[in-house]
Amino acid sequence: MSELVFGVMSALQKADTVAQLCRALAPHRVVLHHDFAQQPGFRIDLPHVEFVPDPRSTDWDGFGFTQGVMHLLTHCLRDPSLRYFQLLSPTCLPIRPVSEFADRVLGEAHLRSVAADVDGIDVLASEQALMNFGYRIYGPRESLRLRALYKASTWYFGANCTEHILAGLAIRERQSGPLDLKARLGQGLIKAAAAGWMGRTAFGPAYRPTMGSSWFGTGREAAEYLLEHFANESEMAVFRKLVFPDEMLISTVLHNGPFQLGEANHLLNDFDGSRPRTFTLSQVQAMLPGSKYFARKFADDPDDLARRFVLSRIGVD
Repeated sequence: MSELVFGVMSALQKADTVAQLCRALAPHRVVLHHDFAQQPGFRIDLPHVEFVPDPRSTDWDGFGFTQGVMHLLTHCLRDPSLRYFQLLSPTCLPIRPVSEFADRVLGEAHLRSVAADVDGIDVLASEQALMNFGYRIYGPRESLRLRALYKASTWYFGANCTEHILAGLAIRERQSGPLDLKARLGQGLIKAAAAGWMGRTAFGPAYRPTMGSSWFGTGREAAEYLLEHFANESEMAVFRKLVFPDEMLISTVLHNGPFQLGEANHLLNDFDGSRPRTFTLSQVQAMLPGSKYFARKFADDPDDLARRFVLSRIGVD
């Protein structure tokens, strides 16, 4: 029984790495969704840690990971004492004392005013957002349309675009100046897809596509709302077709809901393509202290210097 529960999605990382994270989260309950098909011998024996029964098969860019997250959340909500759930990856670590996080998210002021802490970029709110994410929203996974819209996106931003992190995702920005012919063509193709000219779309002003990091935290009411929508197969059929659907489904459902939402509790490192880079010691020394409570991604090595520095700073052995 625990008011604050941490859920961890596990598949490939070392048991010692995940155990180090779990020890840093003590004494709070930690629930692991581990894909034993990918790492059969995985085992952690800690009194505050349990495994989700009947775990789902997870994958990197398809719907399996999302199914695993929802299976994990469903299992955690069976505990009637749960008031706040925080999703983590095995390569996350707390970067502030977990007691401070618990005081914040279990405080009455936070629970009354914020239903969930989840990042979100309204893709229809700006051309930059649409050009960044339109190919993922309007191009079904493994389709020619996805390839064409991704190419259109690269035409729009060009080879010399810059990149930064927003809402836990990599965001490209094109250099200022007029659009050349290829950029205008790319812009036109993605806007045509958003308008439904390349196939029917479920998204629009009434159901706004929203992108954000998967690593969300939520109170009980918003968690139940998310699971209610996940159980709607006609709604989920849209997301099943997409690449990396978790980065859209969670944010879209919650940001289209009737809730006041806060920013996610994570600090995310920048990306190398579609994969986050691992923090170096110099990076974490420069970024701490900060306002976020967790950070990702750390090396899959319990003796990594960046990991040791962070844990020592928050008083964890």
